[in-house]
Amino acid sequence: MKEHYSNLFFSITLHICLLFTFLSAFFWLVISKTETRSINRELEHAINKIKNMDLFKNIPNRKEIKQYLIDYFSEQNKSRQKNNDLLFTMNICIIVLLFIVLLAVVYVRVVICKESISVYEIIIENILILLFVGALEYFFFQNIASKYVPVEPSYLTDSLEKYIKNA
Repeated sequence: MKEHYSNLFFSITLHICLLFTFLSAFFWLVISKTETRSINRELEHAINKIKNMDLFKNIPNRKEIKQYLIDYFSEQNKSRQKNNDLLFTMNICIIVLLFIVLLAVVYVRVVICKESISVYEIIIENILILLFVGALEYFFFQNIASKYVPVEPSYLTDSLEKYIKNA
């Protein structure tokens, strides 16, 4: 019974490490890039709508307005970049800390308690679980979360147009 709980504790620790590492990689490699593309698409839509507003009907070259707005909004925001860099660093630190905890669990169990761990069985079990959970999360993100629209794309330009007309 004691060995069951030791294996269970190791299995839980390993699963948390693998899941957190997988979710981190998935976020930084897939989700963040998809969100950036989505926001840029919405921004392009808003810029195109603003460019065609009646406010600018007296300006002969509307392409200049569009280019100005694209240049202005595509500029790299230093505070956003700093925040994302710190978030990435914190993410890496948490992963390293989780793996240190995992190694400590193995050390205590094998070296101090002189008990064995069925490492291969636990690793295979966790990788299989991770693969199924990962596939489910990927499916959910691609087919549900990425298609969710919290605000209509035209909300920004409609609000701006109303504000300018009422000013």
